[in-house]
Amino acid sequence: MINAFLTAILTTIGFAGVVFVVILWIKSLYEAEKAALIESLRAYFEANGENPSQFANFIDILAAKFAVQIKNTITGQILGVQSGTSRAEKALTSAFLTDAATLENPAIGAILSQFPGVAKMLNKNPALFPIAQGLLSKIANKSQPTNAQTVASMTNLEVE
Repeated sequence: MINAFLTAILTTIGFAGVVFVVILWIKSLYEAEKAALIESLRAYFEANGENPSQFANFIDILAAKFAVQIKNTITGQILGVQSGTSRAEKALTSAFLTDAATLENPAIGAILSQFPGVAKMLNKNPALFPIAQGLLSKIANKSQPTNAQTVASMTNLEVE
């Protein structure tokens, strides 16, 4: 019985020794991996002589991208406001010129209401208003032929 008892104790001690050795081996692997990880992180975050660290390079790139996006957003907002103001100013100028031209020559108002294409062109380019007024004056100053005169001119006959 003592033999069996001693065998059991020695087996337990042997098993505990093996478990202890395995635990020490796992701990040494853990310590080695931990040291490698710390060294890797240190190399990533610490500068290498004159060169900045990889982390610093990453932050620089990230900051540059954010700065470009912020600049584009602000520029877009400013240009959008300027564009809206420019469009409103152009529309207002066109409306003023149309009203002024209509007051000066009521026929311009009639032409603008009858010919939307001309109105659109004049609205897009208000500098054309003097040209339109000149053309209207030429058309208004010419005498309109009667139907008989038109038929006669087509057939080369004289009308009394």
